[in-house]
Amino acid sequence: MTQVLTWEDTLLDYLRTSNEDEQVVNFVSKTILPQLTSRFDKIDWLELGPGPGTKTQLILEDIMGSAQAHLRSLRLIEPSVAWCDFIRRNTPEILNTIKIFEMSFNDYLYSESRLYDKWQPNFVTCFHVLYEYELIEEFLLYLKHQEQTGHRLLACIIVESEHSDFFKLRQKLIHFGQPQPSPAALQLRSSVSKLGLPAQEFEVNSQYFRISDIYEGLQWLLAFLFGCEKEALTKIPEKVRMEANEIIKQFLEKKQNQVLEVPDIAFVFAIG
Repeated sequence: MTQVLTWEDTLLDYLRTSNEDEQVVNFVSKTILPQLTSRFDKIDWLELGPGPGTKTQLILEDIMGSAQAHLRSLRLIEPSVAWCDFIRRNTPEILNTIKIFEMSFNDYLYSESRLYDKWQPNFVTCFHVLYEYELIEEFLLYLKHQEQTGHRLLACIIVESEHSDFFKLRQKLIHFGQPQPSPAALQLRSSVSKLGLPAQEFEVNSQYFRISDIYEGLQWLLAFLFGCEKEALTKIPEKVRMEANEIIKQFLEKKQNQVLEVPDIAFVFAIG
């Protein structure tokens, strides 16, 4: 019987065999940090959904190593207890610098911790988290509120580009239980325009993922693309998974050396 892998089993493997962390951190260092340090002497950073915290740690190292940047505080908002534990276990050297909140962004907004301590970020990041309409609207309304109340901050959202091979593959898997894909970048552009938020858009290119570096191959990629909980994935009949894997296999045969191109789109907001 074919082993069933889940998205939770695959994210760290993906980060290990792709250059996503490197390219995202490089973009932040070259494009965001110069803007940030020109606007603020001290940085109060809020990151939403850091996952395993690999990007967080690399960006933190860049900030700490910069003569222009001074980090005063960092808060991580992560609803996954597993990821919070992972960060504490694997990056103990930065625990004195950060404060972790095991909750959703919405819960954090209305938590006593936020309402009473008067902490205010001037740097907000959100990498590969805003893929649902409700989350996009929630975050953009937060930025709009910051603008209306006169707060100054720099925010960066990074999402998958509609030109990514991952998005193209999901389109081919709609009739196998994958929801109709709607590019987050398109939703963001629409909502940003409606709210009148000041946003710059950047392409984060040169990102790749080599599927041949993953031992489980096709079965791994199917689990990653479906991005669902273990219980939901195991309910898909093996025959259906095999048919879906055949579609993925045909797609990969057209890619040189089984390398997928997975570019991102960055939205940068200079508020106030």
